[in-house]
Amino acid sequence: MSHDPKELVSVYKAANPTEAHLVMNLLLDEEIEAFVSEENEPLAGLTIAAPDVLVARESEARAREIIDNYDDLQIERAEKESGGKEEE
Repeated sequence: MSHDPKELVSVYKAANPTEAHLVMNLLLDEEIEAFVSEENEPLAGLTIAAPDVLVARESEARAREIIDNYDDLQIERAEKESGGKEEE
């Protein structure tokens, strides 16, 4: 069974709509058409479930590379912030 290369697939489950749009914009900056799933916000922006970032199946591999780099940078930033401060 072959898959339609234009079919949308989820490449990222964001913690919140703000993060979803940030990741979407990272992909758009790399000329990968991306969308945030909006069906998870039925009540005036109140999130029921974490939103997904969607791309065309043909762009999935490249999108995942960009997202992996984003995740790595987030981890590095968190480690620097937690390692540089002592708890009182």
